[in-house]
Amino acid sequence: MRISLNNEQNQDPNSIIFMSLPITTIYTVILGGLTIALAIRIALMRRKFKIPLGDEGNRRLQKAIAAHENAVDNIPLALILMLVAELNGGNAELLYIIGSLLVIARLLHAWGMSHRRGHSFGRFYGIALTWVSMLGLIVTNIVYAV
Repeated sequence: MRISLNNEQNQDPNSIIFMSLPITTIYTVILGGLTIALAIRIALMRRKFKIPLGDEGNRRLQKAIAAHENAVDNIPLALILMLVAELNGGNAELLYIIGSLLVIARLLHAWGMSHRRGHSFGRFYGIALTWVSMLGLIVTNIVYAV
């Protein structure tokens, strides 16, 4: 079995072709780092408040858990949509714009969930921009897959 890069000509049907996916890689690293940072924040709070499981009604811990849960709910789908768009040959500039918007959205949401009770600018616009980013990726996939 021969392994080749995507820019090599390869006629061997048993070879594995590796593609470079720089756009999705950048945003996976950034958003993966954000998700890990949110998880570490929960672990530090659990230690500080001596709450090994659950939240025991601690409002700060509840908000930290909710911020992490929301990231885990939304980021994977967005990255899958970005990956498929990049594989389909989506416009690189557009994908960078959508990816940057997604990072801003997730930072806004994490901040809004962490610093305000109930509705907040960060929480509202964070999730709204996350959904706009995902819709943009869905449309990009439809346009470039057809």
